[in-house]
Amino acid sequence: MAIEPHPRFNILEGRNGQGKTNILEAIGLLGSFKSFRDAKNSQLIQFEKQRCHIAAKVERSDVVREISIETEGKGKRVRIDGKTLTKRSEYLGHVSIVFFGPDHLALTKEGPSNRRRFLDRAVFNLWPAYFEESRRYQVALKNRNKLLKDSHGKGIDKDVMSSFDAEFIRSGSRLIWRRKNFLKLYSGLFSESLSKLSSNELEGIVTYGAGEALASLESESDIQGAFEEILHRAWSSDTHRRYTTVGPHTHDLVCMLNGKSTRSFASQGQHRAFVLALKIAQIQLINNQLGFFPILLLDDVSSELDKGRNEDLMSYLNTAGAQIFITTTDRRWIQLGDNQQVFDVSGGVVS
Repeated sequence: MAIEPHPRFNILEGRNGQGKTNILEAIGLLGSFKSFRDAKNSQLIQFEKQRCHIAAKVERSDVVREISIETEGKGKRVRIDGKTLTKRSEYLGHVSIVFFGPDHLALTKEGPSNRRRFLDRAVFNLWPAYFEESRRYQVALKNRNKLLKDSHGKGIDKDVMSSFDAEFIRSGSRLIWRRKNFLKLYSGLFSESLSKLSSNELEGIVTYGAGEALASLESESDIQGAFEEILHRAWSSDTHRRYTTVGPHTHDLVCMLNGKSTRSFASQGQHRAFVLALKIAQIQLINNQLGFFPILLLDDVSSELDKGRNEDLMSYLNTAGAQIFITTTDRRWIQLGDNQQVFDVSGGVVS
């Protein structure tokens, strides 16, 4: 199956269960090499098939590249312009994607793990080097936790722990610094986006939740010093619980709406508007900082919004410069301009 999308608006229309979201997932794979629903490789392959293959021509700044991903049960193979890439870091950054679907309402409703994942992916979209920085932190965290677990409550050699802590502090401080720098650029755009989406009814802010000791710090060296002290104070708790209790893996993106926590006080409609504003601000920030719009994927978003907020969203999309793919069960919800292509999706077939 092959499609030639419109450079602006692409409407994927069809009944539920016909494969519309699968098309968005395929496009998303080209951007992040991962399924936005964190599906396993085997779940990306059609029943009774051995592999799946996705390929696209991607244009940015008048440069066209051919990107392909082949997925088998044990892994993925990525090629750019026919060259097989051996490191994920070689691939990341060639295609920028921002995705919004109904499941993203968990961002403001549930615990901090979803918000950390959102924040990390947003930082990565702006600075692809963040992927490798995050990987180094996860390795350091895993090694430190193993040392704590293997101690069985007994004493740990301080020299051994110091060698583990040095990399843990260094890589953890880098992540905190990246996240805080991102939010410095992002938070104002988010507040503005939410205000526009709600016709100035909603006032929202997002801040980095890492405790008072790190709240006001901006330089990486200051953050590193404070993080080292925080880790030192947590030593007794860490050795008792036998895992690391402090660090970026425990931090949160604090979401406030009209001065109150979204998780505790926002209505269903306010949750939708808040999360959608988080995504729109991402698009604006990427364009501001990198000079191009990412591809925007919207999965059945109009059915999740009331009439007024859907109109506000359509108004924004008509002025945004991004290429947009949007799924719907009824195109009458999608009030976009003439620069569009409508695709019918039925039984996994696109026409």
